[in-house]
This record gives sequence, C-alpha cells and structure tokens, in this order.
Amino acid sequence: MLCGRTTPVLQVTTLERRALRLRACALRAEDVRRARVILMLAEGRPYPAIQVAVGCDARYVSWWRRRFAEAGLAGLYSRHPRRAVQRRTL
Repeated sequence: MLCGRTTPVLQVTTLERRALRLRACALRAEDVRRARVILMLAEGRPYPAIQVAVGCDARYVSWWRRRFAEAGLAGLYSRHPRRAVQRRTL
C-alpha cells in the first residue's frame, strides 16, 4: 500500500519478463536492481516490500516504474553514457 491505496500491478509481457530475469542474473548491479524492481511490481508487490528487498526508497521505485511504463525495456537503460575506459600510456 502507498498512502492508503493499493498500487496497480505493472503490466509486463512474457518477453519483457524473460529479458528482465536474464538481466537480473547477469548484468551490472544497478541494472539488476532496476530489473528486480520491475519484476516485483509485475508480481503486485507493494512499494514498502520492494523498498526493503531492494534497499531503495519510494522515489526510486516510482521513477523506474514510470520509465518502464513509458518505454518498456528501453526505459531501463541509463540515458547517460558511461565514461570511456582510460588507458595509461608509458
């Protein structure tokens, strides 16, 4: 429950669910965390249970719920490019 209301279950297709499960096993820690949040939302778990299981706050859950609802799996990717690997020259 969030503010006395139940949170509607997030709709996730079978293919998206499969991709999220793969992501939750094999990627960077932050990608795994996002995938776990979406899978838990799809199971109908309330925000407080997700917050405890994933170690985040309600804003984090809301943010990724909205991004997934708007763009599907593509919404879970970071919009900022990672830093390029720095190579030392001798």
